[in-house]
Amino acid sequence: MELDFFWLAIGIAVAGYFIGEGLKNFKNPETKGLMDTSSDNDDQQLLKENYVHYFLGIT
Repeated sequence: MELDFFWLAIGIAVAGYFIGEGLKNFKNPETKGLMDTSSDNDDQQLLKENYVHYFLGIT
């Protein structure tokens, strides 16, 4: 019984967080959300085959 109230409280807290984040950006829809900011760090750089061992730190 006590554990049920714990999960209910966690659910209400998470819902409050997401509603609050949505209201912060209500007037400015162009701002980046949580998922958009995490995908910006996906900058990948290709390596030439000759330099792979330097990148991995092996001889």
